[in-house]
Amino acid sequence: MKFTAAATLAALVGAASAGSKSDDRTFAVLRFNNKELVKARVDPIINPGKPATHVHGVMGGSNFGMSATGESLTQSKCTNAMINGDNSAYWFPSLYFQDPKTKQFESVEVFYVNVYYL
Repeated sequence: MKFTAAATLAALVGAASAGSKSDDRTFAVLRFNNKELVKARVDPIINPGKPATHVHGVMGGSNFGMSATGESLTQSKCTNAMINGDNSAYWFPSLYFQDPKTKQFESVEVFYVNVYYL
């Protein structure tokens, strides 16, 4: 049986794409420790300079605020990211627990965060 150049090329492309399947699942993890920098109604992307519609917990660079930008975060003096020099900010809605006896909502303390990049 004689292989043509097109058949050889098709076989090579198929083998290459099969070998790269595991690369589709690579990811990175950014870890934070200690408590949140702040827990407040702050979201500089959706509500810059104004209170946000709900409470966020914030991890990352110390220069985070209501009007934070990528540029202003580079001026942070410290970070709670486990990678030195990562002054990015990561914020997420705060989690609350309703006490079954008092019916009061209590803030759930966050002390460790993993951010996954897929």
